Amino acid sequence: TIPEVKRTPPDVPFINAVGALQDLCIENNLQEPKYKQINEVGPPHAKIFSIQCSVTTFKETGIARTKKQAKQEAAKKMLDKINELTSGLSIGTKKELDERKDYSQIAKARYPALSRLPTSRKINLGVKISEYHIQFKHMFDTEMQKELTEKLASIIPQDENDSSEEFVEDMLNKLREVLAIIGLD
Repeated sequence: TIPEVKRTPPDVPFINAVGALQDLCIENNLQEPKYKQINEVGPPHAKIFSIQCSVTTFKETGIARTKKQAKQEAAKKMLDKINELTSGLSIGTKKELDERKDYSQIAKARYPALSRLPTSRKINLGVKISEYHIQFKHMFDTEMQKELTEKLASIIPQDENDSSEEFVEDMLNKLREVLAIIGLD
């Protein structure tokens, strides 16, 4: 039997089930959906395609006159199945839910301050190397700049000309301490 093409009414917006399923899988750390054509029957002018969608151990099949429609149908069925399975899940007691909300609000409150930490900065590749020290300086507050300057100045004493292995090892250890302060260890 030839499947009827389900026409969506003009007042109902088209929902990209393939994209929605992809997003759902990403949000829930599931493996991404895999689509496989499992059947193609009928004469050239009236082919019927069967596409199977699989997410982890779940499998759903979509049947339609075009591969694209069959894939959309399979994805829609999989979306419905996953939503049906997850809708009945209880995610904890009221107390646990309240705790999660509190933790979420604490995280949201701390995010702005923590996102300004030097370790979370991304390197701007558009900065000229001759100006990199200026950009690096602006990554830290005045107190941190002062501490770093003092630590770096104390690494090599002004009157030191020694280049023994022990001296170099000591220098490296001091430099590692400075780098640890700014999170570049």
